[in-house]
Amino acid sequence: MAIIHMGSSFDYSGAVRTLRTTFHDGEYCPLPGTNGMNDAKQGDTLYETHHGLCLYDYERNGYDDSDWYMVVWDPVTKTSKEVFFATTRGWSYPCYASKADATPEVRAEFKAYVDYNLRRSEILKRRNERKHMAEIARRAGLQRTQVENLKAAVGSAWQGIERLITANLRSGFRKSMRDQVIAWATNPAPKYRSPLSPKQMAYL
Repeated sequence: MAIIHMGSSFDYSGAVRTLRTTFHDGEYCPLPGTNGMNDAKQGDTLYETHHGLCLYDYERNGYDDSDWYMVVWDPVTKTSKEVFFATTRGWSYPCYASKADATPEVRAEFKAYVDYNLRRSEILKRRNERKHMAEIARRAGLQRTQVENLKAAVGSAWQGIERLITANLRSGFRKSMRDQVIAWATNPAPKYRSPLSPKQMAYL
């Protein structure tokens, strides 16, 4: 089973409701009249899409209602996409029977796609981090490797240190702390493991 959609045997686009003449492949009415799809008494129809391509579904909670989406594989673009298929905003109980049915081949393609994007994201992250560190180094008058060593040394206090060495400071006390940090960063063999004492760190 794939994604189950709800439709109608009627067309409501005009001023008067009329029977449709074209339907999705396999579209049917769960409670047909005596004249099948042409029976004017029937209304709601059901049809299925994305056979063998449904990877997983998830619920997106809203303030008052929830919506359900199916992540499906697009064999043409070789990417995944989301398809909205059910909601609590209206009656859509038949659609809750939609199930993931991706074939092993589709799951293998999806995994390769995810792995590729994870690797690409990691490469871009490292590239942006290097650019950011180079900019900090430029503003602080340091080398990028010195900034990277400084970041490794201060750990969770890095954001405060970054502001300290790049900001336009007015406070003489903070300027002296910045000079102390710069001196530590430019020393190839600093005496202490950290450029600032724990008490100084508290002022960052």
